[in-house]
Amino acid sequence: MASLAPLTLRTFLLPALILLSSGCSLMPDYPARYIEAPMTPDGVEEPEEVAVSGDEQAQNRLLARLYKQHDEWRGVKYRMGGMSRSGIDCSGFVKLTFASLFDLELPRSTHQQVKAGVDVNVADLQSGDLVFFHINKRTQHVGIYLEESKFLHASTSRGVMVSSMTHPYWQSRYWKSVRVS
Repeated sequence: MASLAPLTLRTFLLPALILLSSGCSLMPDYPARYIEAPMTPDGVEEPEEVAVSGDEQAQNRLLARLYKQHDEWRGVKYRMGGMSRSGIDCSGFVKLTFASLFDLELPRSTHQQVKAGVDVNVADLQSGDLVFFHINKRTQHVGIYLEESKFLHASTSRGVMVSSMTHPYWQSRYWKSVRVS
């Protein structure tokens, strides 16, 4: 009976320690510049030492807004034709995001959104560009480009999330990119 107690304790303690030690890995994979600025002991933000051009500052603000949108919608379930937090589809999420963040009215369907701007080479993608995929012969998918090959979208399997365009699934289905003006 004495050997049973350490086994039971080990059985429960080990998974708990693993879970606690992996806490940081459960955090979103945001670039360091979107984490709060370091504070001095008196509570004043330390100034950034890197000078940034106006265009880069605008891109950083845009990107921060898109990551905030992700935080607010993360995990909202996919629902074909959905346009609310109770369920949303990919083109609905793009439409609502552009309306709320940029005061831009985009068409409702992916088929129409692909025509809502100018084509952009994948190498020239900027935050806020739309990225399109052919899922199969009849199904198209749209997301919003973030940075470093990441895009924000409403996935049919996991709801609103961030995915990588370099993942084999998305890489093999990439169709085109559009910049909305």
